[in-house]
Amino acid sequence: MKTIVLSSKNYDNQSTNYGDCILIINKNEMVVYDCGHEEHAKRVEAIMKKEGITKAIGVLSHNDSDHFLGFIKLIEDEAVDYIYTICALKYVDEIKEACNDNRITRESVKRHLTEKFDNIAQLSGHIKNIYLDDSHDLIAEEIIPGIKFIAPEFDFAIDVIAKAIKTTVSDSYGDETTMNAASVCLLASSNHKTLLLTGDSIFENFENHLDDLTYIQAPHHGRRSQIEKIKNYYNENCCTNPPKFIISDNTGDSNGGCKDYRLLKGFAYSTTDDGDILIKFELESDKKDNIKTLGIDLCKFF
Repeated sequence: MKTIVLSSKNYDNQSTNYGDCILIINKNEMVVYDCGHEEHAKRVEAIMKKEGITKAIGVLSHNDSDHFLGFIKLIEDEAVDYIYTICALKYVDEIKEACNDNRITRESVKRHLTEKFDNIAQLSGHIKNIYLDDSHDLIAEEIIPGIKFIAPEFDFAIDVIAKAIKTTVSDSYGDETTMNAASVCLLASSNHKTLLLTGDSIFENFENHLDDLTYIQAPHHGRRSQIEKIKNYYNENCCTNPPKFIISDNTGDSNGGCKDYRLLKGFAYSTTDDGDILIKFELESDKKDNIKTLGIDLCKFF
């Protein structure tokens, strides 16, 4: 198994927010975790051709455009048939109940959901739900060998979504927006190594899945507050071998990304000519690289 974290290093317009795109490849199968721009989608298709993969499986962590926009091209080019995410419109009644407000009607819930999940609505006919219909548990089966969903739990997601559609409360959950907070999280496992992908999630969404990790995607392109919570978890639990951070920072001149090197120690794995980070689960390199460029850095704790 290998993971490729796409960098925008060689894209023409370096001021564009290209967002995230992370590929997990296991033999002739691929998961595309987020695809934030058409330029990423073009690279995904080129890598699929090189790897001999005809169809990939999409996973959209949340509705934001910098995680979504490239999926349109992948669908149009038939590189991806369907994309896993939270199908909020299936749970209008549950969300209405979680709002705990008699003034909120079922129709208003549907309207707000359509507005809040506007990008996902464009994928109608190509969406698969991450929850089982009967139990509302996360799908337990691996979507490809070694890859499974680990968050958000259903009740957490419903609570976050309910808060998102209540116009009388702030559109935030902790220090993230409500849409970011319940990002879909994936766990990849191979050769006794593990990688947790978090999207723009808050710490509380995945805190029960932090043990025995080799790598973790720092949430929200390296959001400082989330990194600190993760580091505190390992410090408090006396972890002597914490995971390495993957910092996905393709945000150009926009806000976001990991800007504070006092938090992190430079750490790099083998990179491609395009500036991507390539993680082969069977191999590990400790070559140091303290140079920060637009694109991707792989970091570990002090």
